[in-house]
Amino acid sequence: MIEVKLNRLLEAQRLSQRELARRTGSHPEVISRFARQATNGVSYELLERICAELDCRPGDLLDIVPEPITQIHLFDEPKEMAMGDSEISESDMKDNNSENEHISPLNSPGRS
Repeated sequence: MIEVKLNRLLEAQRLSQRELARRTGSHPEVISRFARQATNGVSYELLERICAELDCRPGDLLDIVPEPITQIHLFDEPKEMAMGDSEISESDMKDNNSENEHISPLNSPGRS
């Protein structure tokens, strides 16, 4: 994942995003979205203009940080059932089977 460090550089130089936009000939929203990482990409031209204005290199603006690793729990404890869900107990199954015994084709007369 790429981290944009523009705000840190601006703070260090006591410069606002709006002023950087003015100096680089960019729209303030473009600078804001770049600083917030709310864009999928940025042009080399914009990077060059920002670096020239802040007297820095692209590596001072951007950093690669590892993605956090999410753990997958293979043996989670069973979750509580949501309201309205019902659980069938073994005794319910036995009661249900004895009630439906006469319906089962396996128990019909003449079958062995």
